[in-house]
Amino acid sequence: MKAASDDRSIRVLVVDDSAPVRHRLMAALDERDRVEVEGAATCHDALAHLAGEHFDAIIIDLSLPDGSGLDVLRAAKKNDPRCLAVILTSMASQEAANACRALGANHFFDKTTHFDEAIAIVSSAPARGA
Repeated sequence: MKAASDDRSIRVLVVDDSAPVRHRLMAALDERDRVEVEGAATCHDALAHLAGEHFDAIIIDLSLPDGSGLDVLRAAKKNDPRCLAVILTSMASQEAANACRALGANHFFDKTTHFDEAIAIVSSAPARGA
């Protein structure tokens, strides 16, 4: 018998300033069972979402028009250290990967080569609730 928590939806925040990328990620996640997804285009918007809501997982681009995805990562992990944090960026360097891992990122991907892998990982995250 399945535990009740297995039926709960996971909440995902997608943070990317590129509308086509953000919408593609959100649409791919929205097609999955038990996934509720929201989006943010700026650091400011993402921080506002994180201040008022709980997310089980977050996909973050590092390059945002009004700040760094590192600030969003830091806030997400401060709010809930168990939040699954996936960095999906075109700024994929070893230095960036190390900085993200130091702040608690669970995965770091180059968006040009690991887009689908990031979606699969996030959509299988456990629902934790607030």
